Amino acid sequence: MKFRMKIYRVRGEVLVAVCDEDIVGKEFKEGDLKIEIKEDFYGKESYSEEEVKRALRQATIANISGRKRLLNLL
Repeated sequence: MKFRMKIYRVRGEVLVAVCDEDIVGKEFKEGDLKIEIKEDFYGKESYSEEEVKRALRQATIANISGRKRLLNLL
């Protein structure tokens, strides 16, 4: 299983944005809510589950999107 991930460092915070690789470029809607899974936010490179776990251990903020076992990474 592969993920997309991008790490942002701003004012002492570490934001890890991660999503299932197969949902990049898709849009999801439910009622008035909408989320777009954009490559510029989640990144262009593929990462393994182990690499994502390592990054999330350093995160002060996490943005996680997808259905594939992402919650098991925490």
